[in-house]
Amino acid sequence: MLRYKYLNSLIAISIALAVIFDHCAISIQAQTPLTKDLVLSQQVISNCQVVSLLDKGQIRFSKAGEVQEKPITEIIRWGVVRSPQRFPLVLLTDGSLLTVQSIERHKDLFKVQLSDWETVDLHESLVRGIFLTPVGSNLHWQKLLAYLTNANGRDDQMLIRNRGWLGGTLIWSDQTGDLMQPTTLQRFRVDGKETEIRMADVEALLFSPVLTPWLTTPSTCQITTRDGSSLACNSWSIVDPGDYVQLRLHCGVTLQSLANSADLAQ
Repeated sequence: MLRYKYLNSLIAISIALAVIFDHCAISIQAQTPLTKDLVLSQQVISNCQVVSLLDKGQIRFSKAGEVQEKPITEIIRWGVVRSPQRFPLVLLTDGSLLTVQSIERHKDLFKVQLSDWETVDLHESLVRGIFLTPVGSNLHWQKLLAYLTNANGRDDQMLIRNRGWLGGTLIWSDQTGDLMQPTTLQRFRVDGKETEIRMADVEALLFSPVLTPWLTTPSTCQITTRDGSSLACNSWSIVDPGDYVQLRLHCGVTLQSLANSADLAQ
């Protein structure tokens, strides 16, 4: 088992909860409510605030004290999408980005601990790569994300600081509870020869594109949560008792919130 744990490289900014419909976004401010124009298929409602997520893909909005409910099928845009502020990030094959607190590597899956969602098991075929450190400018981030999204071939790859991408095969430890930190070494086979790379020098990991095929069909919407995750979502529901949000990702993974639907929207 490989356990990966970083102190989240946080910029002390209150990250919003955002939802994207047809490549647009909904954003919910974590502390100070963020009012935005709600663009629907037939009208525009100005200065709306998201109150909570409801069952069966419904969202509750508030405008000047008046509450309305809308299904995601009627929404085109609300809010904005920000570049990620927290790392590490796990990139899934549907385009979802999960802000993680720790990752445990098992035989054929990653056990991922999240901030706002219950710990989830991800089969290795669903994990395209991992961004380990902040990437600087938004332009650099977009280029790096595009590289992982569009990559092909069979090799695993490591982005090494001041050296660029190195292709080969990642070799995982068989030891249970192996802790992977910036101070540890990652075994890597290049051209038949095994070497060790300091994790402190690794900015990103790309897992074999052949073994982690990218989903080409679009999700229903994209939700960016307050912990910085960006989730390719097809549906959600409210779980009783507790009023928790259960969210179904496009790749088939189901997430369940640690907070209830109203708290998740604040």
